[in-house]
Amino acid sequence: MKKNRPIRIALLALLLFGLLMCSACKSDTPTPEPTNTPQPPTATPAPTETPTEIPTDTPTVTPSETPTETPTPTETPTATPDLPATAAVEATQAAEKALEMVGAELEKIGLTTESGYLGWAEEGPMPVISNEYGTIVYVPIDEGTSYKNYVLTFDVNWSSTSGLAGCGVIFHSEQNLEIGEQYQFFTMRLSGLPLWDVELWNYGKWQSTTTGEPKVNSAINLDNGSTNHYVLVVKDDLLTAYANDKRLSNVIITKLDQGRIAFYAIQESGMTSCIYENAWVWVLEEE
Repeated sequence: MKKNRPIRIALLALLLFGLLMCSACKSDTPTPEPTNTPQPPTATPAPTETPTEIPTDTPTVTPSETPTETPTPTETPTATPDLPATAAVEATQAAEKALEMVGAELEKIGLTTESGYLGWAEEGPMPVISNEYGTIVYVPIDEGTSYKNYVLTFDVNWSSTSGLAGCGVIFHSEQNLEIGEQYQFFTMRLSGLPLWDVELWNYGKWQSTTTGEPKVNSAINLDNGSTNHYVLVVKDDLLTAYANDKRLSNVIITKLDQGRIAFYAIQESGMTSCIYENAWVWVLEEE
């Protein structure tokens, strides 16, 4: 029995050594898994939601200045002028201008604006030019108004080139100024003398001189291109004429008692120009 014990011990030691070696082999070399074992399905990971980026305060970029296109201007429609209203306004303005002179002018001849009314007022210079031999050219102050008792005031600038020439007023005329019966207050330059008269005309021809003959009066400025101021007071059967604030005379007018008024220029030859301004008619009320 004693002879076999060392052998056993040797065998046991050998076996223990083999076991230790075998354990070391297992720890260094992985044991392959069987290829036939089914693998569980691999789960697909859910998509991760990207968090919304919260914008931080970013400085605003100022855009570079871009030239602004200028819009094409739209034409503003103009209102249609009210011609009758405009004419009324112009007439009113002319009347107001005339009224500024009426009071002072009437006072010079012993009248006032307390009686009567403004019948007509000139709206601008009224040139009357005659440039044909032996002709009379006239311009009416109205559209057919017949005046009876009134004061007519006007300035007239006269010039002429030669011969008998003058400026005047047709008054108490029938409707047809060319051939109707009428009176004429006539001022003229002849042989260096300042002359005036009142004549009766009919059918475009001279009939008589109511003053008897032309009158000479130095109150009238006869210089070529000069301006004279006249006032004619026509009342009932009497005409009173003034030149440059000087009374010329009284003239009896019994043939006609009312009618139209017109300014005129007359000449024998050459050219005559009569420019009437600051003219108005103050109608006198009948007593």
